[in-house]
Amino acid sequence: MKFITPFLFVVQLCSCATRHTTDKPAAVAISPSPTNSIAAMAGTWHCRERKLVWELTADGHWKWWDLEEQSGRPSEPPAISGTWFVHDGILVVRVETGTSHIPAGIAYTFDIRSVAAQALVLYEAGTKEQITLKRVA
Repeated sequence: MKFITPFLFVVQLCSCATRHTTDKPAAVAISPSPTNSIAAMAGTWHCRERKLVWELTADGHWKWWDLEEQSGRPSEPPAISGTWFVHDGILVVRVETGTSHIPAGIAYTFDIRSVAAQALVLYEAGTKEQITLKRVA
């Protein structure tokens, strides 16, 4: 049980998947420059299916809110937070402020399928799920 709980974050995020796929991840549709990747991904993203909001800031920090446990609007403090970066088309998120289920120090990776003005599409290899997040205006 102790080894399963750190993965609740990934399971919840991955449950936002819009389709299952067993194909190899598609080529990344963003600039190869890390600076451009961060700029394109920085912003606030929402997954309606799981009622979560995920904020990626341009300075490499992120916050995640579980809207099911709140009034439906993000409020402080976030459920979990940490730092993020992009390396070779892979989004790496590291938990710095966790919970009893998601301890600090855990890191998760997602293949970046595409980044557009209104959508961020990630692929989680462990579950073979594609995750689509919509930008919050």
